[in-house]
Amino acid sequence: MKRKLSKKQSGSFTEGEGFTITELVFSLAIMSVLASISWMSMSGFRQRADAVGCMQHMKSIGLALNAYTQDYGYWPQFPIETASTDENETWKWWFETLEPFQIHEDTWLCPTHKRQLRGSSSLASEEEDDYVSSYGPALFDKNDADPFVYGTPWLIERANFHLRGQQILMPDGSIQTFRGGSFK
Repeated sequence: MKRKLSKKQSGSFTEGEGFTITELVFSLAIMSVLASISWMSMSGFRQRADAVGCMQHMKSIGLALNAYTQDYGYWPQFPIETASTDENETWKWWFETLEPFQIHEDTWLCPTHKRQLRGSSSLASEEEDDYVSSYGPALFDKNDADPFVYGTPWLIERANFHLRGQQILMPDGSIQTFRGGSFK
C-alpha cells in the first residue's frame, strides 16, 4: 500500500513555520549574555589556578633553599662582589645556585606575572639571556640556624600579582599573605 506524502511531510514549508528574524536576534542576544557570564567565571578560575601555581613555585623554591642549607650547612651566600645595580646578574646567580636542586628559570616566575610579561610589548622583545623573577629570596649570614630561628620569611612575591596581597613563604613551608603591613 503506497502512501502519498503531503506537502508538510515532503519537506517544503508552509506558512507559519520557521523562525522570524526577531526570534533569531533575541536568541542570539540570550546566547551572547550567557557566553559573557561564563567567560567572566572562567577568568576567576584562571586567577585562582594561577595563585595556586604561584604557591607551588614558592614551595618548590623553598624546598630547594632548604636542601641547599642542609647540603652546604648555610643559606646560599650571594657574593658581595656580584652585588650591583645589574638585576640580570643577581637573578642569574640565584638561578644557577638552585638549578642543581631542579629549580629552573620558569619556577622563578609566577604564572600571572608570566602572562603579564607575554602581553607586554616592551618585555616581549627582550633578549633571551635576560633573567626575570617574581620572587625575592631573603639574605642570611652563614650561621646555619638563622633561616630557621627568627621566623623571617624566606621568599616574598615582588609584586601583588593576585590582588589579594603579596604571598610570603615562611620557614615552616607555609604560605602567608602580606597585606598593608600585616600577615593574614
